[in-house]
Amino acid sequence: MGSRMNILTEFQSMFWTGFKAPELKSDRVRDLLVDLEIVSDALAGPLYTIYKDGNCDYVFRDREGRFPGVSDANTFRSWALGVAERYRRAVLAFAPVDNTETADQAVLLDQADRMRELADLAWRVQTEREQERRGRPHQLRNRRGCRTTR
Repeated sequence: MGSRMNILTEFQSMFWTGFKAPELKSDRVRDLLVDLEIVSDALAGPLYTIYKDGNCDYVFRDREGRFPGVSDANTFRSWALGVAERYRRAVLAFAPVDNTETADQAVLLDQADRMRELADLAWRVQTEREQERRGRPHQLRNRRGCRTTR
């Protein structure tokens, strides 16, 4: 259990870097951020539950269809990384017209990177939780897909 707690602590210390509203100087990028709230909120819900409760098990019992195809930690990871990527693509599609907008776009891209990192950490927390419930050691896959023992 110590391993999951370490991962959870790392996740909790990083959580707000992915979802705290950044201070932006450009009206156009602020408008973009408003448009992106629906995307970031979709991911923020389950990740906030991990931040607060140490898991997001409710997504695996989703009866409303908010988390299509999510049935375990691995499918949650795919879903969460997909949401973070959708956010990133929308930010990249924005065409800045000056240095202020370029700087604000960079802030949102950094936030998109934090969302990806949080999605990976969330997967690790949930994977550890699933394995603890089964009562046996397991292997995780690192970012390159190689197995690592935890």
